[in-house]
Formats: sequence, structure tokens, C-alpha cells
Amino acid sequence: MKKILFMLIVCSLINIHIANISKLIVAYHIIHHENALGLLRTGWAGDRAVAPAHRRLIY
Repeated sequence: MKKILFMLIVCSLINIHIANISKLIVAYHIIHHENALGLLRTGWAGDRAVAPAHRRLIY
């Protein structure tokens, strides 16, 4: 019984950690593209004005 409980706790901690890492990756992509747009003003600039929410879903 204790072994099963321990495994459940470990698995839940691993899942929380993976979720946080994926959020950091998504945030990095959004920030990276915002900075690139600010510097280059090409390619995604039109999409930034038209559909910023859609672009955030993609990255």
C-alpha cells in the first residue's frame, strides 16, 4: 500500500514538472517571436496585427 501511494506521489510530481516545462517552452516561443517581430518587422508583422491570438495558439 505504501509503495503504491509513493508511486502515485512521484508520478504526480513528474506530471506537474512536465507541465511547467511545457509552459516555459511556450512562453519562450512567444517572447522569441515578439522580439523577432520588433526587430525585423517582416514576415509575421501582418499576422501580428490581424490575428495575434491565433498565432499564440500555434506557438
